[in-house]
Amino acid sequence: MVKRMKEVYLYGAGNIGRDIYGKIKNTCNVKGYLDSDPAKWGKTLDGVPIVGGIDSIPELQYDEIIITITTERDAVRNVLLGAGAPVDKINTEYVNTYIGARLNFIQDLSEVYKNDAEGFAVAEGGVFQGDFAKAINSNFPDATLYLFDTFEGFDVQDTFKENERGYSDSKSGRFSNTSIELVMSKLPHPRKVVIRRGYFPKTTKGLEEERFFFVNLDFDLYQPTLEGLRLFYPRLSNRGVILVHDFFTQTFHGVARAIEDFEKEVGHCLIKLPIGDHCSIALVKTE
Repeated sequence: MVKRMKEVYLYGAGNIGRDIYGKIKNTCNVKGYLDSDPAKWGKTLDGVPIVGGIDSIPELQYDEIIITITTERDAVRNVLLGAGAPVDKINTEYVNTYIGARLNFIQDLSEVYKNDAEGFAVAEGGVFQGDFAKAINSNFPDATLYLFDTFEGFDVQDTFKENERGYSDSKSGRFSNTSIELVMSKLPHPRKVVIRRGYFPKTTKGLEEERFFFVNLDFDLYQPTLEGLRLFYPRLSNRGVILVHDFFTQTFHGVARAIEDFEKEVGHCLIKLPIGDHCSIALVKTE
């Protein structure tokens, strides 16, 4: 007897939704995506229809709705409940893994290497709305935290190269729904934060002598990721870590390629450790 495949909808037709779809498409019957953006309705993502928003839920038949949005997980869950989705049919397991693994990693790292991190700066490239910057600032409260972002989304210089090389179909201006004020409002130690707004790596001017213990690179795209490795890896302290987001993604193929090309430049393989979020890779510097 053939077992019936679970019928599911994914809430969030974005990068993480695509990654989760890639992981479950052979074990679940993915009926479609739900999304709050009306501009996406009626379109497809990897051949899967984007059927509508929360107003569509009462008309749908499903075993589960899988939330794929990390930054608004709890708010989305409440919206789904308000739209009539039964609590036992709302699945947050996948985004819990994405969120929890990264937060546990940085917390444990800061505790285990507390003495090694002392006296060094920390940084993030690709800040978006500041949720992971908050985690960095919380776990390294005494370190200067440099935040690099355009705060206007992807720059056309990078997306042009990205599209030309076939690494992703990213468009300039994506992830522009943020601001310095929003990010700063989330940070527990704002006096330790230095905002570097603008095009990376031009915004690193003046940091030639700075050294870092921890850096999170979440640029998504090939060129700024490669530039981030070129800038930060030589400036890492002994046992310092660069966490690179989207290494395992099915959306941004340029990230893994950037690491590969950087290894060719430096002439050796880097120490690469997965952190359990199915997305990021940790690069560890040893002297």
